[in-house]
Amino acid sequence: LRRQRIRSRCCREVARDAKRLESISRSPRYAHFKETIAGLEVIRSFQTKSAQAQEFADKLTRHMRLFRVSVRANRWLAARVTILSSSISLGVALLVVGASTTGSMSAAAAGLLLTYSIGFWESLNWAVRSFSELEARMTSFERMSHYASLDAEPNTVPEFPLQDDLPTHPMPQIPLLEFRNVSLRYAPELPLVLQDVSFVVPPRGRVGIVGRTGSGKSSLFHSIFRFVHPDQGQILWRGQDTRTIPLPELRRGFALVTQEPILLPASIRQNLDPESAVTDGDLWEALNKVTLGPLVQNLPQGLDHQVAEGGLNFSQGQRQLLCLARALIKQAPLLLLDEATASVDVVTDKLIQDIIRHEMPGSAVLAIAHRKGTLEGFETIYSMAAGRMHHFGLHPSASVGIVLETTHATADRPHPPRPFPLGLSPN
Repeated sequence: LRRQRIRSRCCREVARDAKRLESISRSPRYAHFKETIAGLEVIRSFQTKSAQAQEFADKLTRHMRLFRVSVRANRWLAARVTILSSSISLGVALLVVGASTTGSMSAAAAGLLLTYSIGFWESLNWAVRSFSELEARMTSFERMSHYASLDAEPNTVPEFPLQDDLPTHPMPQIPLLEFRNVSLRYAPELPLVLQDVSFVVPPRGRVGIVGRTGSGKSSLFHSIFRFVHPDQGQILWRGQDTRTIPLPELRRGFALVTQEPILLPASIRQNLDPESAVTDGDLWEALNKVTLGPLVQNLPQGLDHQVAEGGLNFSQGQRQLLCLARALIKQAPLLLLDEATASVDVVTDKLIQDIIRHEMPGSAVLAIAHRKGTLEGFETIYSMAAGRMHHFGLHPSASVGIVLETTHATADRPHPPRPFPLGLSPN
C-alpha cells in the first residue's frame, strides 16, 4: 500500500502538469482559428492557405499530444488502482472461504464480508480516480489565482479638486499636458524606451510627433494613460502630477483614435456613447459631422444596428469615422491620434483632418503621424529617435516635409542631432 501511495502521488503530479500544459496549449489553437477567420481575404489574396493550414495543424498536434499524456496518466492510475483492489479482494475472498470451511465464520457472515469488500474497493477506486481528475482540473483555478494576485492599479486621491472644463481664456503659463524629463521602461530588466523626454502641449494647441517605428512614439501615449509609470521625471496634467490623479478622472480628459479602429460587438449607440451620457440628437449630430448620418439612417435598426466583432460589417474608413464620432461626442480637452489615418485613403485622411480642425476647436491635439498632410497646420512638431525627443519650431508657412525628411535622415544615427535650423523662430 505504501508503494502504491507513492506511485499514485507521482502519477497525480504528472497528470496535473500535463493538464496544465494542455490547457495552455488550447488557447493558441483557438486564437489562430479566430485570426484565420478574420483574415480570410488576406490569406486568399496571398495564396497562403497551405501555410496557415499547416500552422493550425501544428498547434492542434501539440495540443493533442499533451491531451494524450493527460489521458494516459489517468488511465495508468486507474489500472494500477484496479489491480491493487482486485488483489486485495481476492485475498479477502480466500481468507473468508478458509474461515468458513474451518467453521470459524458462518456462511451468512462470509457472504456479507465478501459483498462489502468488493463494494468498498470499487468505491475506493472511483474516489482515487475522481481525486486525481479534480486535482488535474484545479490548474484552471491556478491561472485564475495568478491573475487575481496581479497588482491592481493604485487608487489615488487628488491633492486638490481638478477643473472640469478648460478656462475660457488662454492660460499659457499652465500647459494642458507637460512631460518633464521623463524616462520610461516596461520592465526593470529592459532598456529605456523613453530617455529624458520633455515637451509641452498648450491648451487648444496642436502638437505633432514624427519618428520611425520603435522610436518611442506610442510609449508616450502608454505613459499618458498610466499603463506604465515613468522611472524618473513627471507627467503633468493641468499642472498636477498624473500619479496623484484618480485613473477615471485622468482618462476622462482624453479621447483616443488609434490606427486600428476599436469597436465593440454591440449597437452603434453603445459604441458611440458607452456611458449613455448624451441624447440621440447628439449622436445623430456627431454622425452627420463625420458624414455617416445617411449610412446609419439607411440601416434597418438605425442606431440600434449591431456592430460585428471588430466592426467587420463596416469598411475600414467607416470604422475609423465611427471612432472619430465617438471622440466628437466625448469632447475631451485632449485628443490623442496614434497614426489614426495611416490605414485609410487620402480622401478619408483629409476628411478626418477637416473634422478635427473645424468640429473640435476647443480641444488640444497630440498626433503621431507619418504623412505630411496629417501634420499641416500644427503649431509644433517634435521628432523622436531612439527614445529621445527633439523640438522643431514651425511657422505655419514652413514645409512639414523638411521636418519629416530630417527625421528619417537622422533616426539611424547613434546620437540624435540638434534641432534642424529652419531659419524660422519657433512659435
